[in-house]
Amino acid sequence: MRPYAAFQYPKSVSPPAPAISPTLNASAEQFLFGVGSSQATASFSVNADGSCGGADTFSPGSWITPVGGAYGGSYWVKVDISSGSVTTGTTGSRLALTSGQTWTVTTTGTGVVRTKQAIGTIEIWDAASLGNLKASGTFNLTATVDNT
Repeated sequence: MRPYAAFQYPKSVSPPAPAISPTLNASAEQFLFGVGSSQATASFSVNADGSCGGADTFSPGSWITPVGGAYGGSYWVKVDISSGSVTTGTTGSRLALTSGQTWTVTTTGTGVVRTKQAIGTIEIWDAASLGNLKASGTFNLTATVDNT
């Protein structure tokens, strides 16, 4: 009689843990020129699903991979301004990423050239560990309107 081989179920393999991008850099510029151009806005956003947007260039395009998960509740984002100011968006405080956060600069003008700029840092913090810095980078938002 042949011995039988016991069936063994494969060991479960966990999917890879999400990876946080250690460096984030954003740059957005809107330049409006000509009659009828009276407002320019430049912005960037950090979203709860791991994506980043709004900026002309955001390197990389996400703050965590894979994009699409419900990561926000585990992380905070903080933006600090080193030069200029933002028109909208909270700065200087850690914000829960349970929903996306957006920062903008807007300038308006008629018959003039106006520029508004904000330069600073972006940081992603781990909420579960009560504050380990996970990623950081810089941003430059510039909005210019010229309808002279």
